[in-house]
Amino acid sequence: MPLYKAEFDCEVLTPMFLSGVDQTTCELRAPSLRGVLRYWYRALLGGRGITALPDLHRLETVVFGDTKRGSPLRVRIAGPTFQPHELPRIDDHADYQRKSPMGYLWFSTTLGDNDRRYIPAGTVFRVTLSAPGRDPEGQRRAALLEAVDAFWLTAHLGALGSRARRGAGSFAAHLVQASEGLRLPPLRP
Repeated sequence: MPLYKAEFDCEVLTPMFLSGVDQTTCELRAPSLRGVLRYWYRALLGGRGITALPDLHRLETVVFGDTKRGSPLRVRIAGPTFQPHELPRIDDHADYQRKSPMGYLWFSTTLGDNDRRYIPAGTVFRVTLSAPGRDPEGQRRAALLEAVDAFWLTAHLGALGSRARRGAGSFAAHLVQASEGLRLPPLRP
């Protein structure tokens, strides 16, 4: 059974505010990354001029699946191992915002009872995108290539987690290994 695979080493550039059920811990999960990839894949399709909703849905289903059939794409994250950090608690938020860029950008992570921890910059993790299974028509290979394009957009233009639109959650990705014959876009931070 052929396995198409691309592995990337990633390094956190700005703090990632990510969590699962327990909002007081940090957790980088494959379903979260998959959701962001799906978002950027929609943007990619729009950039290609595909704007009709039925076409968008059909193409997105080929890569990410739907409730009726599974996805050919597997997303795995190895690591990260880190000690979660937390922003300093500041009682006077107005003063904090005036004195600190982080205070302005990420003030909501410490508001009220909110006590968000984050994955610090410099943390390293590995992302593996794969499409295992029989592939007589090349559909799995094509789905993986589309997912890698979405990953490229995520690494260059996007971010992961809370406050992503305020500069948090950025990461750099470096290709480690790819299956033979896969055309991959260059990943340069």
